[in-house]
Amino acid sequence: MRKALSVGLSMGFLMGFLLFGCTRGEEKPGAGGEATPQPTASQPSATGSPESETEADFLMVFADAEPEEGAPPLQVKFTAEISGGSGQKKVVWDFGDGTSSSEVNPVHVYEKPGTYLATVQVSDSTGDEDDDDVEVIVEEPEEEGQGAE
Repeated sequence: MRKALSVGLSMGFLMGFLLFGCTRGEEKPGAGGEATPQPTASQPSATGSPESETEADFLMVFADAEPEEGAPPLQVKFTAEISGGSGQKKVVWDFGDGTSSSEVNPVHVYEKPGTYLATVQVSDSTGDEDDDDVEVIVEEPEEEGQGAE
């Protein structure tokens, strides 16, 4: 009888541990048996600040260009969509033709035909960095007399 009671208590303890002890901080039973949510990495703590860094905190940049191709002189409007990060951001565009800009959304004119890889690099006050690039194709101009007959 004592052995059966011991095994029963051990099984009860194990089941309780498995059911309530391994909730990974998401829910734990409260005083009336009801579950109370516990903060996780994506939920704020009682102070309103996240307990750990979430994906939204990471510095990210996405580059875009309009238009992405055309004949010279090709005027291109670049856009850097920046999210996350901390504090002030530093932006540097390298247009792939030997020129650069520190504007977030610059306009650049390509004078010569070729394929250019424009890269934007962003850093924040903590030293976190991200970059993205976009390809711009400047086509050979059509010679006069070609095309229309």
